[in-house]
Amino acid sequence: MADKPKNVLEPVKAGSKFYRISDACVGCKFCLDICTWNALEEPVRQGDQEVYVIEEASCPGCGCCAACCPVGAIEACEPVPASKAKASEPLAAKK
Repeated sequence: MADKPKNVLEPVKAGSKFYRISDACVGCKFCLDICTWNALEEPVRQGDQEVYVIEEASCPGCGCCAACCPVGAIEACEPVPASKAKASEPLAAKK
């Protein structure tokens, strides 16, 4: 299970987590709907399955995607390097 997500209105600091989507993904697309950073891409076909991708360059490490996943398929995988840490924007600013 992923770490408890940070409040998306807090700045994302170095040491936060990047997230990855495991094979447990059922394709519900909740993560696509919840991500205000547009860090998740529509699934791409790989062989006989669809694969979702989280763009590390866009992901602030807030953990909203992991928190909303009904099957726990989104997992923290590595700390955010200082060079990629950035301040979060309020959700209303992303709409």
